[in-house]
Amino acid sequence: MNQYKLKRLAIFVMYDKEGIVDDYITFLLRSLKVHISELVIVCNGTVLEEERYKLEQFTHQIIVRENNGFDIMAWRSVILEYLLHGKLQFYDEVIILNDSFYGPVYSFQDMFQKMDNENIDFWGITRHPESYDAVRGCIPEHIQSFFVAIRKRMFVNTDFFSFWDKLDLSNKGLLDAIMEFELRFTEYFSQLGYCWDVYTKTEDLDSPVDNTLNFNPYYLTPLELVKEYKCPIIKKKALIDENLQAVAGEEAERLIEFLQNHTEYDTKLIWDNLIRIIEKDKLYQAFHMNYVLSGSSDAPLPQKSKIVLFIRGDIHQIEEEFIWLNQSIMKYEVKTKELIFGNIEEVDYIGMIDIDSVEGDTILDNIYRKNDLLDNMLRSEGYLANIIQTFRQHEELGILYPLIRNKRMESKNQDLYMESFWCRKECLYNPQKYSYGTVCTREYASLKLSQYKEQIDKMKVVGKLPDIFNKENVMLKPEFMDYINKKEKFYIFGNGVYGRKVEQILKDNGKIIKAFVVSDGQPQTKSDNIKVLKFSEYLLSDYKDCGLIVALSKKRQQEVIDMIRSSGLTNVYYL
Repeated sequence: MNQYKLKRLAIFVMYDKEGIVDDYITFLLRSLKVHISELVIVCNGTVLEEERYKLEQFTHQIIVRENNGFDIMAWRSVILEYLLHGKLQFYDEVIILNDSFYGPVYSFQDMFQKMDNENIDFWGITRHPESYDAVRGCIPEHIQSFFVAIRKRMFVNTDFFSFWDKLDLSNKGLLDAIMEFELRFTEYFSQLGYCWDVYTKTEDLDSPVDNTLNFNPYYLTPLELVKEYKCPIIKKKALIDENLQAVAGEEAERLIEFLQNHTEYDTKLIWDNLIRIIEKDKLYQAFHMNYVLSGSSDAPLPQKSKIVLFIRGDIHQIEEEFIWLNQSIMKYEVKTKELIFGNIEEVDYIGMIDIDSVEGDTILDNIYRKNDLLDNMLRSEGYLANIIQTFRQHEELGILYPLIRNKRMESKNQDLYMESFWCRKECLYNPQKYSYGTVCTREYASLKLSQYKEQIDKMKVVGKLPDIFNKENVMLKPEFMDYINKKEKFYIFGNGVYGRKVEQILKDNGKIIKAFVVSDGQPQTKSDNIKVLKFSEYLLSDYKDCGLIVALSKKRQQEVIDMIRSSGLTNVYYL
């Protein structure tokens, strides 16, 4: 029962393409239920009958609908129904939230108690600062829409009904949903005089002088939010987004470690969901599952762990080279190509070494690759003890593959070597429930780092490619200056970062900018009071005496070249 002074309705929207309700959702709903009076759950797409009972323990108001319009249109359907039937007036606050985050990592109690005492009309957990990006243009400061609470003074007003009634995202894309709802909701209602706030205060992360330097905190600094700002949730996107391998990968690994050591949140809830919905290779990259282990250990192999090693190749050579194996683990020689594990009920960890599979194209390849394989699988008893300890520390980890150098004749982008491995027994029965990683000795890692440095040094000798959007470099190009000197008026295709740089160059040269042009379907956000035309509108405009400069990234430029050429345009300059 809701123990606070506000009577709350929560509308929770979830989507799972397999119709599964993972345990992180039931934990979230259980944590939320004590703070609300009524819960409505909307399942976009489908929910399996055998999974539905997990939701019914919280409410019998479960709606299954077509996944059209994302969570926004699902919220809309419930809100309009409650408004039209006069049911919303019985509540003091309405919460709209979705399944795109994990938590709470801290109890919701502190959050609700604090926000109950704020004299505001709507609030959320996190905010996005005012900023700018090349795709969406100017981004207003706003509450991030995965969790928004709206008070009665606002939702009984006709403005609120009108906003939802006019909103239609049917058959539109995700970018449209962001532009038409998340980026608009806060600004729209604040301009009408409604006050808002967020629980997680991150204003000190904003740039005081340049909003283009601002960023999405939950996306790029999730550890900082949880650790320093006591944010009670973690967005999924911050852990696995493929565009954040360089940043979020490090944050993701450290964040999980922080949760394990400093909170009561069970990280298995995160892993069970991620391993099921994310491709294993993306998970491997996002969490940097490369384990560099010492060849020594203070602890010997755990006595209670039963370890079996299967060897395909010269087993006697291995026994002679790694004498400690004879006293520590059971070994079996494998003579057939197919590996049959047999009865392994009493086994905890299993190893497989296939010596013949690492043969290279030269004798030198054979020597190096075989040494890599044996070193990174069996360097010492202490090394193997560290491998077992790694499995114990990472319950999500099912199998570890040894790193070995590429064949001399192969490309450097060789596929993951998978013929030899260490794994936990359970991974053999349920591999889909575990992730994979790679393992190597410190010595091998040092070698690879040295080779990496050599490659960097070679790149320095070759030199840097010029930035074609650097103002000075562009103006040094005779063909560019010839083009802009022939015209007085210009259209710029692209109103992102590159377009703005070209805008400044044209202004510096006394040129008139008629408008920015974007592909049909792209947002038409104004920049410096210069209008933005869809490409179809541009073709109907008086453009014949004007130049057209395509100012897009190389990837985006390739996407529009065919469209521009098929329209018959020829007087175009491509940066």
